[in-house]
Amino acid sequence: MGPVKRVLLGSAAGVFAVAGAQAADLELKAKPVEYVKVCSLYGAGFWYVPGTDTCIKIGAFVKLQTQYHLASGGPFMQGVARNGGGDNGGRNTRTDTSEFTFNNRNAVSFDMRTQTEYGTLRSYFDAFFQTSGSDNAPTQLGSITLGNTRGFIQFAGFTVGRMRSFFDLYYQGAYGFGSGSFGADTSPNGIIGAAYTWQFGGGLTASLSLEDNGQGNSGRGRSTVNLSQASLGIASNTFDNKGQEFFDPVFNLRVDQAWGYVGVSAALHDASGGYYQPGLNGVASLSEGNGHPGDKFGWAATAAFLVSSPFGLQGDTVAGQAVWSKGAAGYATVTWGPTALFTSAMKVGLG
Repeated sequence: MGPVKRVLLGSAAGVFAVAGAQAADLELKAKPVEYVKVCSLYGAGFWYVPGTDTCIKIGAFVKLQTQYHLASGGPFMQGVARNGGGDNGGRNTRTDTSEFTFNNRNAVSFDMRTQTEYGTLRSYFDAFFQTSGSDNAPTQLGSITLGNTRGFIQFAGFTVGRMRSFFDLYYQGAYGFGSGSFGADTSPNGIIGAAYTWQFGGGLTASLSLEDNGQGNSGRGRSTVNLSQASLGIASNTFDNKGQEFFDPVFNLRVDQAWGYVGVSAALHDASGGYYQPGLNGVASLSEGNGHPGDKFGWAATAAFLVSSPFGLQGDTVAGQAVWSKGAAGYATVTWGPTALFTSAMKVGLG
């Protein structure tokens, strides 16, 4: 029986060997799984888009901010009342006063980058949904605000789209909880522009940009008070601007190091008015035949610094920024444009 068993076992092994060879020759229908791989070229959080050399990072945040006995918006220099309803008259009635206000923002961002022979090609976009309200003015679902603070492309030194202004250096709002803003930094909403940045090495960079000088896209603001009327009354003033014909040129020079940064910026701003309004038989008339004031350009300059961990405490910063502007108030304060204050005896103060 020994030889017979060996023959049978040898035959079985031969059958399995032939079957295995035939199975290896069959075409596989299932494709190999393509796993998402980590992209370490641009820091933490990036992944390769399957099948491409493009890396993507997706971010999101949710913020709920509540305020009690505090103005819901605007800087303190505007004289906004301390209550959320903006009751500037100080009535503090049940109808006008809102002691409690809130806003809720939900945002998502997409950061995509890929390498080219001219350097990194980057596209960035974010979007948010926001609701806000107060105790006597509740916000319903239909009043949700959809917004966008950034949407730009960076390539070979160029930055084009909705970005942070290259004039701005230090944004104090990143460290505050209140809604009031002391400066005119464009970090919260961005600004439309196009810029080119030179890299000199050692952290030294210089940038030249052309940016929105109006207020339609969160620009620096353009508002001119027409005082050509014979009498200065509130109803007789006309805020008439020349059309937006000139982008604000902005120049920036800064040094970034591990300890922080220091930089300077300068900008030129078209602050020209529209036509005169002499009025005709008590009817306001804005037309080319009335003539117009001369074109005026304002300017602004700033310097800022930031030192990280100055006292050896991780996360601490000491920073400051000073802005000087003439005819370009939107670079120095969020209350862009002139402010007119009327008093008795026909006196008017303009800022």
